Amino acid sequence: MGLAALYQESHNCDRLIGRPLKCMRSCLEVLRFSTPAHHLHDFCKSSIICTVECVRYLEHHLENYVMELSRVFFKKKNLRGNLDWWLPAFYSLCIQGFVRRALCHILNSEDYHKNIQRSISATQYLHIAVRLFIARSGLYDPLVPGSLDESLGADETTIHNYQAAQVAVNWSSWASHDIWNSGSFLRYLFEDKGGVLPTKDDTTVEKLRR
Repeated sequence: MGLAALYQESHNCDRLIGRPLKCMRSCLEVLRFSTPAHHLHDFCKSSIICTVECVRYLEHHLENYVMELSRVFFKKKNLRGNLDWWLPAFYSLCIQGFVRRALCHILNSEDYHKNIQRSISATQYLHIAVRLFIARSGLYDPLVPGSLDESLGADETTIHNYQAAQVAVNWSSWASHDIWNSGSFLRYLFEDKGGVLPTKDDTTVEKLRR
């Protein structure tokens, strides 16, 4: 997360990397919530929105991240071959991998464990986004050795940024986990085994409200 934050500071990608950091911070706030789980949403029953402030903020940040990632994926210049989006999107998904773990812990707590659908939703959090990232990347993978040469037109700063990303994701250990590229790393991080995903949109945010 540290190298991702440094990259954010030096590039114009505040929302794409900043929003998952806010998601992580909000998850930690929910996990620190001192009220017993079965009383957590007692006051939400008469409201159309969650009245627990830290949970409401978490919902807000999760929704904002998905909106920003979608905007970046489908921005016209990015659809036309621009690849400046790749590294901030990759960093953001790496951070969200840890957010997913926190969400699984939250939704598997005493307040939620009776509803298996909530656990499934958290387990598959952003799996669609990961698969879309892999599809959008195509054969482009600057973290794979041999990709960072001048034939790709990468300048010295860009090469440095990708080398820093290799350090951030501990690239040297990938082979020991049968990880061979950035896509398989994200699948490993999100525990995506390639199964069929729900036909409806990811409902993790909705589960938090119940």
